[in-house]
Amino acid sequence: MEYSGDVDLEKKLKTLENFYNSDRPHRVFAGKIPYEALKEKLKLKLQSLWTLCQNSADIFHKSIGLKL
Repeated sequence: MEYSGDVDLEKKLKTLENFYNSDRPHRVFAGKIPYEALKEKLKLKLQSLWTLCQNSADIFHKSIGLKL
């Protein structure tokens, strides 16, 4: 049995998915849309990674006696 009642079903599902992920606020994300929540999370991770790199470089420079 095949569904053939709506030729635009894929387009409509994609529109709904985009709305759900890009326009609709979610309570679980404190009223933000999932895209905004993801951007914030990635920004925090990148900031943490940058700090880790800076600290590692400082430790390395100190270990070889390099003063900047």
